[in-house]
Amino acid sequence: TNQCNLVGFFQYRSHLQLFYLYAAIQHQIITHTSHHTLPFLQDPGDEGMAMAEAVLETERESLRACQLALEAKISERAVLLRRKQVMGAKEAAKQKVVADFMLFIEAIEKNDMETTNRFDEKAMKNTILTMMNDDTGGFGKKK
Repeated sequence: TNQCNLVGFFQYRSHLQLFYLYAAIQHQIITHTSHHTLPFLQDPGDEGMAMAEAVLETERESLRACQLALEAKISERAVLLRRKQVMGAKEAAKQKVVADFMLFIEAIEKNDMETTNRFDEKAMKNTILTMMNDDTGGFGKKK
């Protein structure tokens, strides 16, 4: 008799109702949850509620997935902004080294001993070596 009841059940349902029923069954099979009974085992009056619950649960899962994707993008954006700040700071330091070095070269060309004496060649050399050996290879070159 169960088979007759199931045949009768499916015989008078629209394609959309059967699709929602199929989706609800697949959803429960995939997630292995048993907190709801399968729609075709419920009272006929509860069938619409079961389909609506299945649709709502699918929408909730979709929203959870979208929320996780959004959180991942927010995290990625924060990482990229921080990386941009670090790169900007490194670039500013490099520009300062170049500007200071150019002042030193000009002072040598003009025989400006006062400016040349104020210039710390050893510190400049150490700064240049540090920039050349950092993660980016210095001056934008990759190692």
